Amino acid sequence: MDGFKWALVVVYGPAQKNLKEHFLTELVNMCSHEKLPILVGGDFNILRTPYDKNNDNFDSRWPFLFNAIIDGLNLRELEMSGRKYTWANSLPNPTYEKLDIILMATEWE
Repeated sequence: MDGFKWALVVVYGPAQKNLKEHFLTELVNMCSHEKLPILVGGDFNILRTPYDKNNDNFDSRWPFLFNAIIDGLNLRELEMSGRKYTWANSLPNPTYEKLDIILMATEWE
């Protein structure tokens, strides 16, 4: 009603490690060319910190790149409420991870 315009990008990132670099490159290209304030959300299939997982099996390569991209695009994560993780496997001793996040342009702050 007030004429405010913004862009919404919904993502589903690949679980396969060999596709993550292409996904992140595409994300940077899409977001860096957008002129409107942007909201990016979905299942990125990349953790941001070791605390986004309930065990110690953590590979820092993708989170390092992902966080650098988030910073470079001037995005900020909207904090999730109600639960800590968004995904779990079905093993007897399950792994829990926070793979789904929403990022917003810092200009909205």
